[in-house]
Amino acid sequence: MIGKIDLGEFYTWEKPIRVILPIAFVLFVLFVDEFLAVRAIGIFFLLLACPMLDLAFLQPQVTRLLLPLLAYVWIFFALFWVGMPYLMRDQITWALGKPWRWRVLAFVGIDYGLAMVVCALAFWGGPRA
Repeated sequence: MIGKIDLGEFYTWEKPIRVILPIAFVLFVLFVDEFLAVRAIGIFFLLLACPMLDLAFLQPQVTRLLLPLLAYVWIFFALFWVGMPYLMRDQITWALGKPWRWRVLAFVGIDYGLAMVVCALAFWGGPRA
């Protein structure tokens, strides 16, 4: 796969990368056995932030900032979850600790989603000139 990627200035690193990546993968699977799911979720959110930021890039509406705001929140939490995965467990425990916390967080998420849908229908859905 790496043979098909244009590495630009790092073309001279292609052969070491071909050797290091499989070794790093095996070592990661063997020795980092704790919280792999949390690390995977963190990496998923990091990868998902890129298309979210691309969607809002150079859009004229002020409401376009709703997408990057969400993407940067994902990036912020994902960096902690990848580096210190026990924090996600602690955050889930805190959120579920009292029923009202869970309800508040759920309603904040629903309200943010509704705001994005309303802004998408009101401002982004119109014809482009």
